[in-house]
Amino acid sequence: MTVEVRYYTDPACSWSWGTEPKLRRLIWEFGAELRFTWVMGGLARQYGPDYRDREAGIGAGADCFAELMAHWLDVAAESGMPIDARIWSQNPISSTYPACQAVKAAAGDWSAIGSFARSTSRAGRSGRRPSFAQCW
Repeated sequence: MTVEVRYYTDPACSWSWGTEPKLRRLIWEFGAELRFTWVMGGLARQYGPDYRDREAGIGAGADCFAELMAHWLDVAAESGMPIDARIWSQNPISSTYPACQAVKAAAGDWSAIGSFARSTSRAGRSGRRPSFAQCW
């Protein structure tokens, strides 16, 4: 029996990164029994002074990037996954849409899309930009 899994993610979603070990465990344990549909979330068309994420409490203060850093550190503490939140202070990304569009463009090769999404997310969490920097 095949189980359909619709996985919503975004390269800059700290919670998607935080649940990565659980996702990998599912794939390891049930691999062939799972059929994934990768859905790119497009968290932010534009980060900056007008950005708001009320659920995460981001955008209520004067500096959304400081709030994003604090949020990422909270997620890291709760999930146990390493996150380098300095990306928001040293060279913040301006949008997640280009990276999401790059993942969708790679969608023709479904075997590679999960790996591509993970590597994009991993690069963002480690404070490095992916090799396809234009996606950020």
